[in-house]
Amino acid sequence: LLRPTLTRSADDVPRLVIPNGTEVVTLELEGTSDRAGLGPMRVEIRSVNGQAVWKGPAAGAGAPRSGILTRVDVPAATLTADDYIVVLFEIGSGGSEHQRDSYFLRVR
Repeated sequence: LLRPTLTRSADDVPRLVIPNGTEVVTLELEGTSDRAGLGPMRVEIRSVNGQAVWKGPAAGAGAPRSGILTRVDVPAATLTADDYIVVLFEIGSGGSEHQRDSYFLRVR
């Protein structure tokens, strides 16, 4: 479960260890509002130096009031040991996008 970032210490960054042989990693992205009123969303994962690593649709939501805005399945091979910023975009009815939240993720 990833929580939106404000200012976090290095000890607060979620760590993910991906076992050998894992094909897909599911990230659950938490948010502060109910998913019901939101449009389609997509996720972009960048290394902390800004390099885009993966982009894809975000689909599905958690149970009502679970706090999970969406889940995203990411090919495990794209997440090598590094620190990442996961950015969640909401897509408006006209196709315009705006950044909704960002999250830190550390893969080891």
